[in-house]
Amino acid sequence: MTYDEKGKRIQCDVDGMCQWFEKRTGPYNDRAKGFQVIKAIDNDLKTVFRGVLYRMGRGDKGLAINYCPFCGGRPGPIAQPIDA
Repeated sequence: MTYDEKGKRIQCDVDGMCQWFEKRTGPYNDRAKGFQVIKAIDNDLKTVFRGVLYRMGRGDKGLAINYCPFCGGRPGPIAQPIDA
């Protein structure tokens, strides 16, 4: 994880998004368009970050984002490369 002097994340990684991408995403909503955060519940019943989805509107299932246009990182576990 990479943070600036104010403690804000400046690089997307498996655990979260950079401050610029985070400002431009909203909660998951099946009727909304734009960038949406994907979260899940783990075995300890805690909400965990999974990635970012881009939806073009109602009825669109969305596209998982694997590259941050702001910092060049990979936001969330779904954006990480699969090891062969």
